[in-house]
Amino acid sequence: MATLLHPSAAAMRGIRPKRKPWLDLLLVGLLLFAFLVGIRGVSEALRGLGHEYVQGFFGVIRNPFAGLAVGVLATSVMQSSSASTSMVVAMVSAPGNPLPIDSAIPMVLGANIGTTVTSTLVALGYARRKNEFGRAFSAAVSHDLFNLLAVGILLPLELATGLLEKTSGLVAQAVGGVATQSRLPNPVGALLEVCVESLDGLVGALVRGSTLRHWLLAALCTVVVLGCLGLLVRVLRRVTGGQLQVYLTRSLDSHPLVTLLVGVIVTVMVQSSSITTSVLVPLAAAGMISLKQVLPITLGANLGTTVTAMIAAVAAPAQTATFAIQIAAVHVLFNMAGIVLVYPTPLRGLLLRMTRALTAPASRLRKVAFLYVALVFYVLPAAVILVYRSW
Repeated sequence: MATLLHPSAAAMRGIRPKRKPWLDLLLVGLLLFAFLVGIRGVSEALRGLGHEYVQGFFGVIRNPFAGLAVGVLATSVMQSSSASTSMVVAMVSAPGNPLPIDSAIPMVLGANIGTTVTSTLVALGYARRKNEFGRAFSAAVSHDLFNLLAVGILLPLELATGLLEKTSGLVAQAVGGVATQSRLPNPVGALLEVCVESLDGLVGALVRGSTLRHWLLAALCTVVVLGCLGLLVRVLRRVTGGQLQVYLTRSLDSHPLVTLLVGVIVTVMVQSSSITTSVLVPLAAAGMISLKQVLPITLGANLGTTVTAMIAAVAAPAQTATFAIQIAAVHVLFNMAGIVLVYPTPLRGLLLRMTRALTAPASRLRKVAFLYVALVFYVLPAAVILVYRSW
C-alpha cells in the first residue's frame, strides 16, 4: 500500500516536490517586467545626464569599426548578445537620442560576433580529448565564422548604402503607424514610468547632485537588466529541462528549414542563443551531429535571440519608441540577410571549408585554438577601441 510522505521527509529521501507551472510563469512575468523597468531606467538616466556627458561617453562609438569592436568585446565579456543588444536599445531610445541609429548598427553587428564566444569556450573544454576536440571545435567555430562572414559582407554594404538603416526605418514607421492608428492605452508603459520615477526618487534620496544621481540610476538599472536577463535564462532553461537536446536531436534528420525553425524556437524558449549553440558542442564532440547539421540550428539560434531586443523595445518612452523598434529591427534584418546570403549560396561551402581549415591546425596544436579565441574576441576588439579612443 502506497504511503504519503511529509514534504520534509520526501526531501530527506531525495524526492523533490514537483514545481507548479504557474509559479514559473509568474516568475517569468515578474522578471520580464523588472527587465523592462531596467531598460526604461537606463534611457531616463541618459536623458538626465545631458548632451555633453553622454556625447563624451559615446564619442568613440561614432566610428563604425570602433562601434563594432565595442559590440564584440562587451558581448564577449557578458557572453550574451541579448544583454548587449538590450542595452543598445536602451541607449538608442533615450530621450534626446544619445546613440544615433547609424552608430548603434555596428554595435549590434559586433554583438552577433561576440555571442559566439560561449560555445567556442565550451569546445575548449574538450582540448585534452584529442578525438573529440576537433569535432567540438569545428561545431563552435562554424558559428563564429558565419557571423564574421555576414558582418564582412553587410557592414561595408551598410556603410556604402545605409541598407539596414533605411530598411529598418521603414519597418519602424510601419509598426509605429499601426500602433498610432490603434490608439490603444499602454498600461505597461504607464506602470514602467511609475516604477522608474520611484527608483529615481530612491536614488535621489541617497545621493546629492543631479549628475551623480543619474549615473547611479544608470548603473543600478544596468545591474537590474543584466541580473533579470540572467535569471530569466536560468528559469526558462529549468522549465525546459532536458528537453533542449531532445528537440534539437529530433530535428537533425529533417529538412534544413525545419531544423532552422527548431533553432529559432528553442532559442526563443530559453532566451539565449549561447545555450542553444553550447548544447550542440557536446553532441558534435560525441559524433552524434555533423558539421552540416550544426549550421542550420546555429542560424536559427542567431535569429531566435533577436526576440530579446524586440521585448526591450516595449520599454522605450513613447517619443523615442520608433528608434527602439528600428534598432531591434536591425538585429532581425541582419540575421535574416546573413542567412539568405550565406546558407543557400556557394558561400555556405566556403564557410564549411574555412571551418575545416581553422580546425585542422587547432586540432594538431591546441594553443592555436586558445590564441584564436583570445585574439578574435578580446585582444583585437580592445586594440581597436584603444586606437580610436586615442585619436
